[in-house]
Amino acid sequence: MTRPKYTILDSFKFIAAVTDGNMPLVLDIFADNPDAWRWREDRDDDYSVLHHAIAAKRPEMVDLLIRKGASVEMGARNNMTPLMLAARSGNPESVALLLEAGADAQAKDAGGNTAISYTKNVEGAQGTMIRKYISDAMRDPAAGRALKSTIATTRAAAMTKALTGGTGSNLPAPKTARFKKTKPKP
Repeated sequence: MTRPKYTILDSFKFIAAVTDGNMPLVLDIFADNPDAWRWREDRDDDYSVLHHAIAAKRPEMVDLLIRKGASVEMGARNNMTPLMLAARSGNPESVALLLEAGADAQAKDAGGNTAISYTKNVEGAQGTMIRKYISDAMRDPAAGRALKSTIATTRAAAMTKALTGGTGSNLPAPKTARFKKTKPKP
């Protein structure tokens, strides 16, 4: 039995589920249409579903789409790759996922820009992190494969710091509030 060709309404529904982070619906659509990641919205920008997940800053969807087979090199209008969009959006987790999946850090869009060019307006720690990831991958394409564990380690350290009140250990955070002791009522 062949599957019916998808309609533009199907692609809108799928893209909405991806950008909203509706994992159960996305998985249901994938169950019926394993190649749903190939669907595109019928617009001038010609974004792929992966582009939409990146624009919505949904790294969990970026990860799922890559694992389901989405092309990390599929260009949109002007040949903007998903990596270029993630860099421009200030999205270090998606940048790391794309590089780990083999995205070409040296690919150029129609204007000759690489992903690093798209980071010029990304400020702060995110911009620094993204530029480092991309620069490392440009020097050594294999460097991108280790980024997922780097992000996991960074998240774990941040979580530990948050849970321990900045002590960085498994000991409970020091108590800062002092309460007046009262005698129990008889």
